[in-house]
Amino acid sequence: MKRRALVPSAAAALVLLGGCGDSPLSRSEVAAALSVTLETEHHSFHVSPGDGVESDWQESFHAWATREIGLSSVPTIQYYKYLNRSHLDALTGLPGNAWADPVTFSIHTIWPTDNHEVVHLYASRFGSPTALFSEGFAVAHQVNPVTGDLVPKWSSVPVHTWARRFRREGRLIGIAELLESSDFRRFDDNVTYPEAGSFIRYLIDEYGLDKMLELFRNGSPHQTDSEVRSIFSAIYGFSVETAEEGWKVFIDG
Repeated sequence: MKRRALVPSAAAALVLLGGCGDSPLSRSEVAAALSVTLETEHHSFHVSPGDGVESDWQESFHAWATREIGLSSVPTIQYYKYLNRSHLDALTGLPGNAWADPVTFSIHTIWPTDNHEVVHLYASRFGSPTALFSEGFAVAHQVNPVTGDLVPKWSSVPVHTWARRFRREGRLIGIAELLESSDFRRFDDNVTYPEAGSFIRYLIDEYGLDKMLELFRNGSPHQTDSEVRSIFSAIYGFSVETAEEGWKVFIDG
């Protein structure tokens, strides 16, 4: 997919989110840096002069994902594209490759396409559970419908392959250790994210999307271990441990 050239627009602007970085730029400096915009049916892309995004791909992913998740309509996605990590950090004061803000229905990313952060926006229409489920749900939808590849991947490797590898190497983290958001964040992202993606993909494929969305509706990012367990068992009819055992049988198969 070729990158589409963007044309300047007087409407280009960035909602500068509250952050705690070392030296975020002022609102006017941010708007000046991302001074080029492109409006498509479901996105408003904001980039630096000379930079670009794959807007056709992103619109195709949007059509697939909203249909897959069951959303009939969502607000326009504000897609802020940065040149690199340093550029994103300097402008927003927040480090990393990408992040989503459901309040403003926006994502901030260094990538010309995105199939993770936008999923957080779609999922936020249902609710916001702990990180195991929210990040797992996003990773479980990291696919490429444009090419017909609907196998979710992490770093180009299928998430179930990662889970099998971690289990074989003794690096698979017990799901019970990941139920609270703070616990999930303690571990290496390159283990927790693909592992969560595999676990959530298994739950969706085995027990349906509706149960997972019901968990989102009843979730909160700050729920305790016991609260997550109670809600999970009420929705699924069995414990987290039972779900984990079924998932392990699946990945061992």
